[in-house]
Amino acid sequence: LTRFVVATLIAGLSIVSVGASRCAAAEPAANRPDADAKSLAVLEKLGKFFTHLKGFETRMVVHITTEVADQKFDIELVHRIVAERPNKFSLEVESDAGSGNTGMIKCDGKQLIVYLSFSNKYLVESAPMSWAEMLSHPLVQGIAGAGNSGMVTLAMMSPRPDEALLEKVKTMRYVGVEKVGQIDCHHLAATQDDMDWEMWIEVGERPLIHKFVPDLRKAFQRMAEQTGNADIANLKMSNEVLYTDWKLDPKLDPAVFTFTPPEGAKEVNSMIALLRGDESQEAGPRELLGRPAPDFTLDLLDGGKLQLSQHRGKEIVILDFWATWCGPCRQAMPIIEKVADRYREKGVVLYAVNLQEEPETIRKALEDDQLHPTVALDTEGKVAAMFRANAIPQTVIVGKDGTVQAVHVGLLPDLETQLQRELDQLVAGEVLAEPVANDGDADEAGSSKKDPGAAESGE
Repeated sequence: LTRFVVATLIAGLSIVSVGASRCAAAEPAANRPDADAKSLAVLEKLGKFFTHLKGFETRMVVHITTEVADQKFDIELVHRIVAERPNKFSLEVESDAGSGNTGMIKCDGKQLIVYLSFSNKYLVESAPMSWAEMLSHPLVQGIAGAGNSGMVTLAMMSPRPDEALLEKVKTMRYVGVEKVGQIDCHHLAATQDDMDWEMWIEVGERPLIHKFVPDLRKAFQRMAEQTGNADIANLKMSNEVLYTDWKLDPKLDPAVFTFTPPEGAKEVNSMIALLRGDESQEAGPRELLGRPAPDFTLDLLDGGKLQLSQHRGKEIVILDFWATWCGPCRQAMPIIEKVADRYREKGVVLYAVNLQEEPETIRKALEDDQLHPTVALDTEGKVAAMFRANAIPQTVIVGKDGTVQAVHVGLLPDLETQLQRELDQLVAGEVLAEPVANDGDADEAGSSKKDPGAAESGE
């Protein structure tokens, strides 16, 4: 495995780990972990402490050493985090050459700006109303998760930090008091289904986090099984995160939250454009808006087949492209399923199009998340390619006339509201995307102009 591949795995694992944890949830976890009273008391004190802070600043240093076969890779990331309630946030990530993880998030209370150095592009959106809303943004989760530290970063900013940290925990124990540098800290050790972790929290009246060590062997094993790449399971990784230079309720210069574009940086208008480093790559999924949706036929998880054109002239179709390893996908799906159920009697159907996973893996994830969507199996990824789903989750709404009416990439902060608004308009017979004349590019995707009620072959 090359250094680039290792760095990619690290970034991917961090996004999964962050996305799988609903850090913004304000309600206590339904199933309490098997934990001793001392460890729970330490986390509860931490939670109350951070909840009452108006803001904070810290410097976080991530050290990662990865070994596979006879190769060894060392990566260091430095995060500078500044946060001020209700919705101001700055995160700057610096990394050593070649890691590909450098990024920046700036939110001044009016605009949220996300910058990625590998593409030298930035995306400007309206600012979320709160930290909690900001945490649901997949780009925020991804950049905050660089170096597998996002679980802690996002928990500190959640309405219930202790509950956010405990959400996926199965067992937790109090190890004892140990020093991190010159500071006495409570040492906690926890296990989860996807990873295990250890945390060191300052003793006394300032329960600050000073060290976090995730153990990702479970995640590597899962990725190896899903990809069939045994080398991933044999990776040896040490991952240590140190938190220093804490400042509590600091008096902050507004310039801290202001974004200054680096030289040559380009503003883009979509997440997929931000993530695409090479401008010569094919057009993004929004290029499908207003065009006839590519027809296809896929097997369904519980038997039967889906042929998209069979719904033409009859129903509005929601296609949710997802995978079990994608945390934001699993956060989005309950929302999408709830909205689709609400509109079922109005002629709306939902298909969760799974990307290249085994049926057993899919069924277990649905059972764990207590979801019941109709799942279509894109075993070769060909349908995802037709709809240009280069990043997931991707949600596509196809109107009764068979044209693509809406495309959403990533976990939108207002996903439920957005879907309801779009479906209300479509059910009322309105058009969201004006028809676009066919061209060669659309033909390559498998689309063609036909009568809305006519069936097409997906083969």
